[in-house]
Amino acid sequence: MVPLLVKATESHVNQIKVAPQPVSESMSVVSLNTHRRKQEKNEARRIANKKSAVRSRARKKVKIDQMALDNKRLKRLSSILSFLPDPVS
Repeated sequence: MVPLLVKATESHVNQIKVAPQPVSESMSVVSLNTHRRKQEKNEARRIANKKSAVRSRARKKVKIDQMALDNKRLKRLSSILSFLPDPVS
C-alpha cells in the first residue's frame, strides 16, 4: 500500500513531466527522491520516539514500584515507633 502523500507526489511529478515548460527528468526524480527521503526520516523519528516513550514508561513504573515499597516500609516503621514511649517526656 502506497501512502497517499507518495501518490500525490508521484502525481505531481507526472504533471511536471507533461507541463508545457521543460523540466528535466532528473529534476523530477530528485524531488521525488527528496520527498521519499524525508518520509523515511520522519518514519525513523516516529519509531525512535515510540521506543523512547516505552523506555520512559518502564523507568516510571520502576520508580513508582520503588516508591510503593518505600511507602510500605515507612508505614511499618511509623507503626512500630508509635508503640514506643516518647523519649522526650
